[in-house]
Amino acid sequence: MKLSNILYYISFYIFVIFQSLALSQWIQLNSGTTDYLYSIDFINHDTGFVAGDYGIILKTTDAGSSWNQNYSDSTIIFYDIKFANERIGFVVGYSTSSSGILKTTNGGSDWFELDFGTHYAPFTIFCVDSNVVHVGGYRYLAKTIDGGLTWGFQDIGNTEVNSIFFLNYNIGFAALSGSIYKTSNGGVTWYHQKTCGYSLSSIYFINDNIGFAIGGSITVLPHSNAGLGKRTTNGGSTWEDINPLNHYVESIVFITPYLGYCCGYDMDISKTTNGGVSWQSDDIPGIDIVGILESIETTINSDETADVYAVGVKGIILKKSGISSVQPDGTNIRTFLLSQNFPNPFNPSTKIEYQVPEMSSVSIKIYDLLGKEIKTLINEEKPAGNYEVEFDGTGLPSGIYFYQLKAGGYVETKKMVLLR
Repeated sequence: MKLSNILYYISFYIFVIFQSLALSQWIQLNSGTTDYLYSIDFINHDTGFVAGDYGIILKTTDAGSSWNQNYSDSTIIFYDIKFANERIGFVVGYSTSSSGILKTTNGGSDWFELDFGTHYAPFTIFCVDSNVVHVGGYRYLAKTIDGGLTWGFQDIGNTEVNSIFFLNYNIGFAALSGSIYKTSNGGVTWYHQKTCGYSLSSIYFINDNIGFAIGGSITVLPHSNAGLGKRTTNGGSTWEDINPLNHYVESIVFITPYLGYCCGYDMDISKTTNGGVSWQSDDIPGIDIVGILESIETTINSDETADVYAVGVKGIILKKSGISSVQPDGTNIRTFLLSQNFPNPFNPSTKIEYQVPEMSSVSIKIYDLLGKEIKTLINEEKPAGNYEVEFDGTGLPSGIYFYQLKAGGYVETKKMVLLR
């Protein structure tokens, strides 16, 4: 082979490798502003909107390559922007001279103010469709069924609503300063469901069963304690603590039931590949900015890859491209499996590994030699993946014990020995 051909192929492979690396990294887009950005929403792969300080609304029609100022008003701070479809959208926030809620009916070309009465500034908004829209603010949750012409309000006391998410027209959830509210009648009435003991910033459901309400406990800005949150696997009937994240979390989104991202304080973006069971920081190279990422959003491309965007302090807009949306962690697992515990014999603790090939209701229980249940290690919904759980036999006598995995219709039991 000629030297020129060898050099060509080497150059080609280097180009492919670097292009692949670039697609898998976060890059900073040119927003054209240093104003604080609070919210981002895409209506399709190419067209998206960002809103923030000084009433600024930015629009892109080329998947974030360029951003144009769509609206501005120095008397407003926009906290949230949502579109019901490609034409109709809403933006809400604090204003010294208006209601704080605006609407567009032509894809953002023009915005006009809606009458919202004398209530406190709205913080968050969720569009069920172009007519049914829910809004939350300090002391209230509000609903319109006519696209914002009229509103109904429910007083929720001395607290604020930071995020709203609806599964359908009837079932919805709201994240408040320290609790979760739920409605079963489309927002006509809301009731308290769970007290968290810390502030919640975002609520999001992957599907009808699995959802997250996350936030944290702030210490000294911009630093904070680890992000905290709750997870439900039964449509909000019960909520359990999730493993602490690295920083206070402001926003969360999922690409698939397994792959999700969240963002928050200290410019942190974290990623999960197992449906939110665990989270790891996703490195943002070359970004020398201190502050908060407020909102995160995702779009799906025609090749079934996904793009993720995050916005926040100093006009920053970040993007990560070419993320697989069809190969989540655990997809290659085709069977249920319960492994032999290790070590075995053990004293006093041992680890048990198992795998599930699909979203399943999983339980692992420990039994003694007579069949008496000793302990439940796991009893929850799990996405496809490999897992490990530890059993601590402290306080139990030496002897033979059994551990049993039940997942979907699968049942398997194995023996282990506690030897003191």
